[in-house]
Amino acid sequence: MTETKTHVETIIFDRERWSPERAREWLVRNKFRSGKLDETLFGLRFRQRPPGMFDKDSFRTISFGGPEKGIKAVVGHFKGAKR
Repeated sequence: MTETKTHVETIIFDRERWSPERAREWLVRNKFRSGKLDETLFGLRFRQRPPGMFDKDSFRTISFGGPEKGIKAVVGHFKGAKR
């Protein structure tokens, strides 16, 4: 059985390694949305898609960003996608 592709819901930058400005530059350079920033105690969160587009039980957090350090992504399956 093949699993359908996951999609990025949110990108999270480690606050100890990334400034908001540098994180936005990375997002733009890598063709992601850099609009509204949600700052938490440990992370800078940039939503890419509304969570309502996803199957709520499909979310997981993964390391992200290739050679860059301190980047994670929340990924999931769109609602109705075959899995």
